[in-house]
Amino acid sequence: MEPLRVIVIGGGRLGQFHAAKLAARADVRLIGIVEPSAERRGELSREGFPVFADASKIPGEVQAAVVAAPTTLHGRIVRHQPH
Repeated sequence: MEPLRVIVIGGGRLGQFHAAKLAARADVRLIGIVEPSAERRGELSREGFPVFADASKIPGEVQAAVVAAPTTLHGRIVRHQPH
């Protein structure tokens, strides 16, 4: 069975925690972390995570997402429809 392709939306401390746990799983392929802050993307990249400024830049099919952004943004994030 192919690993589940997962992204993490939000690259703060909680997002980085989720990404690390997902990356360690054999049944998951972490596609990357979506993080709007360029400074934070740089930090995550130096930690070895693939990072994206926005979800429209993610290559290939994503099968699941972990929303690790501030709670007030959850609704807007999950309703986002890529072009």
